[in-house]
Amino acid sequence: MKNMKRKTFSLVLTLALLVTMLSGYVPGAKVQAAGVRYEAEDAYISGAEVASTESGYSGTGYLDGLKDTGSYIEFTVNAATAGRYKLDLGFCAKYGYKEETVTVNGSQSFNAILDENAAFEQKTIGTVKLAAGENKIRITRCWGWVLIDYLEISLADDLNIPTNIPDTLINPNATAATQKLMTYLTSIYGKNILSGQFAYTTRYTEIDTIYNKTGKYPAVIGLDFSDYSPSRVALGCNPGQDTEKAIDWWNNGGLVTFCWHWQSPIGASTDDSKKWGGFYTANTTYDLSVAMADHTSQEYTTLIRDIDAIAVQLKKLQDAGVPILWRPLHEASGGWFWWGAKGAGPYIELWKLMYDRLTNYHGLNNLIWVWNGQSADWYPGDEYVDIIGEDIYASKQDYSSQANGFLKALAYTSTPKIITLSENGVLIDPDQLMEDKIPWSWNNTWGGEFVVPYVGSYDYTETYTSLDMLKKYYTHEYVLTRDELPASLFTNDPVVTPTPVVTPTPV
Repeated sequence: MKNMKRKTFSLVLTLALLVTMLSGYVPGAKVQAAGVRYEAEDAYISGAEVASTESGYSGTGYLDGLKDTGSYIEFTVNAATAGRYKLDLGFCAKYGYKEETVTVNGSQSFNAILDENAAFEQKTIGTVKLAAGENKIRITRCWGWVLIDYLEISLADDLNIPTNIPDTLINPNATAATQKLMTYLTSIYGKNILSGQFAYTTRYTEIDTIYNKTGKYPAVIGLDFSDYSPSRVALGCNPGQDTEKAIDWWNNGGLVTFCWHWQSPIGASTDDSKKWGGFYTANTTYDLSVAMADHTSQEYTTLIRDIDAIAVQLKKLQDAGVPILWRPLHEASGGWFWWGAKGAGPYIELWKLMYDRLTNYHGLNNLIWVWNGQSADWYPGDEYVDIIGEDIYASKQDYSSQANGFLKALAYTSTPKIITLSENGVLIDPDQLMEDKIPWSWNNTWGGEFVVPYVGSYDYTETYTSLDMLKKYYTHEYVLTRDELPASLFTNDPVVTPTPVVTPTPV
């Protein structure tokens, strides 16, 4: 069913902004005009219906659901001036925690986080850049099953993101090379972004494809310890020399980040279609809460066995002088991986256990700990986190700065921490990074379809990032590539940082 009525209140918004400007507004000042409300029942609705059976809503009704794939609601709003605006949503998530996709004028996109509640309430879901005049703000089903009452827009405050970050590592015994890397990362934070690319296979097809198209290698390579998981090795998997490849990459002047798609220690499905995906909650019966509650259980002893197996590889890297941007237990709060399936409590215990086992038991001092839990409730504490990572898979060819994802990560702790785009599908336009002053530390574009049409191919695909944007990114003055890393990072000499680019003043 489609409700074709549209209400924009353009005159009201224009007057509200005019009054604000006449009362002393100047560009760059912290100003927030009174919000202008757009009722859901007056928006364009596709694949959902307007209802009025719940109590406490505004206007004459609300959107019921976003229950069907592809369903959406689109608000037409008018901005008197171009700029960054705050979005507040009136909603009820009585069916549980939800995430829904917000798209602005068909390009900027992010997921609105809607916590479970029992009645309609208002929440700021993000800030967006609007053009002067008419703008389209669409909310599309991602998880679905949420009631939407209204959308309010108002001028957003300046972001004022801190970029002066201490270079102190959580491990006081960190190796000199590891400390030097952290010092370097803090020195360029907000001045440059490091280019990064995940390599799906040790053939480096994504890396070579990027080089063939741009003449540049990424500064950071992303690798995975998945195949070193003991239960995966037991299935006949032969680890693909990721450790040796990491050493080679470092020796050629590049930085290394590792994640670990950890095949569950026990309980993985034996079904041929699932057994290689034993890191997914749906493909294993492994129960982390049992392991954390009973240290004599098989769940716990095999957990320790697996951590110790990965420690062997990390020790090889330490012996070779390679510091690692270490990102284990990623995307936990989503619940799709077994380490997040039993809630925040067991996960945080596991994070602390892993830190203690690798650092204090195995003496691994070459790790910079990148926490990537994706929710404040899952944050293990400042003393266990060096860097915060956020994974964002934007809509195809959405090159916006992903400011909302950054601000979400910024709110996980009040302690200044470097924040990085630890996984992405689409590259960000570096001009937008500079304009919005969003200081992602590095990006890590995922492999396969985000770069090449299929795993193992050396052809480039423009499905997610156009070739023009790829070339722009890898040759932009704000983006550092492998050849632009200071040679002193890889020697015993003091680190020399590059001269930062001049950030243009937004107009």
